[in-house]
Amino acid sequence: NNNNNLDSNNDIILIQFYASWCGHCQTLAPEFEKAAKILKENSLTNNIKLGKVDAIKEEELSDRFIITAFPTLKIFKKDQIFDYNSDTTADGIIEYMTKQVGPVVTNLLTIEQLSNFINNYHEPSIIYFKSNNNNN
Repeated sequence: NNNNNLDSNNDIILIQFYASWCGHCQTLAPEFEKAAKILKENSLTNNIKLGKVDAIKEEELSDRFIITAFPTLKIFKKDQIFDYNSDTTADGIIEYMTKQVGPVVTNLLTIEQLSNFINNYHEPSIIYFKSNNNNN
């Protein structure tokens, strides 16, 4: 609960800002906890941290990150902070967060792969290489 270091010291953190009276937050809680446990137990994803902040009790922190609805999920990645707007099932959280720490370069071979890449990554960069080979 070291709020001053919330956005540093880790590669990537997904924080759920919640209110205890919020029904949506109560629905998300078991999915979020399941995702956190699975990510922590996997050696490839144990650098991904999930945390929760009671936005009502931590009003100063909520104000700092402009929390206006519950639950609000924010990703803290190095010195960047952005909203999490993806699937909130445990599997969805795991898949999205794993992609955030995935390989720096991804080969996209179809339009569908390109579309998924653009929709699932924060600020993706895309480089296109055209082959001079007539077979490709």
